Amino acid sequence: MPQLTNDAFRDEKNKGENRPVMLYEVYTPGSTIYLAEYDQDVVYPTTGGQTYLKFPITHEAIGNNLSGEIDAIKIHISNVSREMGALLLQNNGLKGVKVTLKLVFADLLDDADANLSWTYYIDASEITENEANFIATSKLDFYEVELPARRFMRDHCPWQYKKEGCWLKSGGVWVAPSGFTNEAAQCDKTRKGPAGCEFHNNQLRFGGFPAIPSTGIYVI
Repeated sequence: MPQLTNDAFRDEKNKGENRPVMLYEVYTPGSTIYLAEYDQDVVYPTTGGQTYLKFPITHEAIGNNLSGEIDAIKIHISNVSREMGALLLQNNGLKGVKVTLKLVFADLLDDADANLSWTYYIDASEITENEANFIATSKLDFYEVELPARRFMRDHCPWQYKKEGCWLKSGGVWVAPSGFTNEAAQCDKTRKGPAGCEFHNNQLRFGGFPAIPSTGIYVI
């Protein structure tokens, strides 16, 4: 979904010349790192006067989701000092850490509404001699959200065939939902497989989570 911003941002973006600034917030365990993809430090008043340090950092898009929106990015950050590499090694590659990107303009830093913001979560990382790279995806943020304690999977249904979740209970027995087909055939626990939910015309009761990344999410 396109983000909304104000007229000042749009007017600045459409100028023949402007000074765009990309700000990065990396929420590492114990502290937050504030970096600026710019030629000098940036003080951003709308975050309480936070200083974003100029640093060799950039990013690139990695593909689109089914809605045509970018759902993953690759962030490149300098590791010449070895500090970022050490941080990755000490914290499981920063897997699951939130990263916020803000696009602002140097001439509109005092305007709290003149920005675009994206939130991602580090899914994988790698270290080279001079650079650290993050693959960050737009996963849902589960912080303080109450979820059932079970495994969340993209392509596999956890329900027992013809029981709770798959069928409906009526009069103490499990009955097929309206429109259920191929009742005599077993289910292969997929949504689109040869004997999956669509084969049984029961896709609305598929117990997987097609919208999440392919890596499973475990909630304990």
